[in-house]
Amino acid sequence: MAIVNNLWLRGTKKRLAGTVVYQSMGQTIQRELAAQVTNPRTEAQMQQRVRWSNIVSLYRVLKPMMKYAYEGKKRTQSDYNAFMSANITNSPVALTKQEAAAGACVVAPYTITRGSLPAVSLSASNEGWVTDIFVGEFDDWAGATVGEFAKAVINGNPGIRRGDQISFIRLTQMVNGTTGIPYVILRKYEILMDPESNDLASNYLPVELLGFEGSPDNYKLEVINNGASGAFCIIISRTTSGRTMVSTQQLQIVNMDDMLAAYSSAEQIAGAIASYGESEDVFLSSTTAGYGQGQAVELSLLYGLVGNRPFMAGGYIGKAKSVRNDVLGGLFNAEVTITPSKVQVVTTESTIDASNIQLMGDKVSFTIPSAQTLTDTEVIKAFKIMIDGVTHEIKFSTVTQGLE
Repeated sequence: MAIVNNLWLRGTKKRLAGTVVYQSMGQTIQRELAAQVTNPRTEAQMQQRVRWSNIVSLYRVLKPMMKYAYEGKKRTQSDYNAFMSANITNSPVALTKQEAAAGACVVAPYTITRGSLPAVSLSASNEGWVTDIFVGEFDDWAGATVGEFAKAVINGNPGIRRGDQISFIRLTQMVNGTTGIPYVILRKYEILMDPESNDLASNYLPVELLGFEGSPDNYKLEVINNGASGAFCIIISRTTSGRTMVSTQQLQIVNMDDMLAAYSSAEQIAGAIASYGESEDVFLSSTTAGYGQGQAVELSLLYGLVGNRPFMAGGYIGKAKSVRNDVLGGLFNAEVTITPSKVQVVTTESTIDASNIQLMGDKVSFTIPSAQTLTDTEVIKAFKIMIDGVTHEIKFSTVTQGLE
């Protein structure tokens, strides 16, 4: 890296002969670009690659709360890079290429804030998890105001003061009933420590999940396990002189043992790596078998398109009466590098030779010829795709009522 005093480069932001020129702190900086690895294939790279996608998916879920999550990050570091840096080395979840493309997300014990305020600690209890937030005699949410709760918290915890905020993050783990793809729903709550507020505390916190544990005059706030799968986190934050400080917190996993075990198993990791193609660290490997070498690769559909109606693997396709001249196609579980020599659309009444077959990136598209007659009740049942002399029949469920 070098500071550039060239008049012609002043104010420039561009790539230049293997370097990048940019502006920082009023100066023009030129640094050499790192060599790009466009498709990493070593075992170590693949191990990281299959874990990367889940962190990216969770970042998308958490993005609305990420602006002040990493207190000490550099001015030049983005919220995304801070989150990835904090979690990439300890991510247990591996996703296949197909799961990643479908936006799969599995909650795991990721670090979602990092800062200088004292962390909220948790310990297991009969009901769920007991925090180290003392609330004195406060033990009933019925009619309780923000002010009453704030006074109890401020009096019982020297590390929390007037104007601080307690945030409760709740992540609910879901699974798409049709595709089997896991996804996550975010709920976030925040309550300001304002002893004068007469607002109901139940307007700011999920009081159905928060109870109290301990002796009658020295209760602690408790998080109740309600049987749902996912994770939660309690964060303390404080803003003074325009600077926001946070406590360092990690997600507490709830009822996720089976799913985490499945998505972090040796079988899942091996399958995830295989979905991107064989790694280069293969003992005594000479060539990688694949398309163009007469080697059949089992092809299955990840998602497809009929006209402007997308569908997922295992999902449904409606009436085919409107698909003349429409674009059909799909993204598959294996990388297709050769344009199919033939594609047939199998319906409930006929088998149609498709036209306009094209390979666009990792997608195959084709159309039903405009001269082909389709009846009102005809429904698509399967695609037959011939690649390198091998025919792959891709079947999916159908319905007759159509899709809007």
